[in-house]
Amino acid sequence: MYDVKIPNLRWLEEKGKIRHLNDDPANEQGLILFYGPSNFGRWSHNTIANRDHRPLEEEVRMKDGSRACVNHAFGTSSAEELLYYYPRLVRPWNPRALVLATGNNWTYGYNPGEVCFILFRILEWARRDFPGIPLFLEVNMPYPKMREATLSKKIIVNEYNHLIRSYAATHDDVTLIDYAKIPDLWQEGHMGDYDYPRDELYVEDGIHFNQTGYDVYRDIYLRVLDNIL
Repeated sequence: MYDVKIPNLRWLEEKGKIRHLNDDPANEQGLILFYGPSNFGRWSHNTIANRDHRPLEEEVRMKDGSRACVNHAFGTSSAEELLYYYPRLVRPWNPRALVLATGNNWTYGYNPGEVCFILFRILEWARRDFPGIPLFLEVNMPYPKMREATLSKKIIVNEYNHLIRSYAATHDDVTLIDYAKIPDLWQEGHMGDYDYPRDELYVEDGIHFNQTGYDVYRDIYLRVLDNIL
């Protein structure tokens, strides 16, 4: 077990940072639900930073052109907060697939084992709520700012990725999105080296995708989700 390390799990809600909490799920049943932090959350034209970006719901669609996805991510979210809001942001939408990612955990002092324990609880809840649901799980997202990370943080990320890969390898209902094996994200000759993502895919903060980056992200998910689109 672990101790909750965030004093107020509702702080993002209190600041108005979580969209969709008051949405009516009635007209959005049975879609592929993306749930995670800002790499999903900013894939939208509904935020100031990304008002000109083409949103996930328009970019990833069914092969007949109909809507496939709903995006319930919220920036700055940790795994703990994703677990906390699952009953409000996932369960009522009755998704036919769940795409899960997390970030912002190390700032609060969670270790890789604790983060995975929380994420795997979310997946267990999804299995219980939606029997047979396909599950998709990301390893840690690469980004240029990672070059500035301390050695200890890089070790933490490596350990986290190892745990995620091990879990996916032992659960047939989980599809792993393993960025270390996707050449489109890395500088030539450096695939999987977190010091060498393609800088041109990111905005000035060195963390979040620009539109070119989201074009790559879209193509990744069109391949990953191909069998259910």
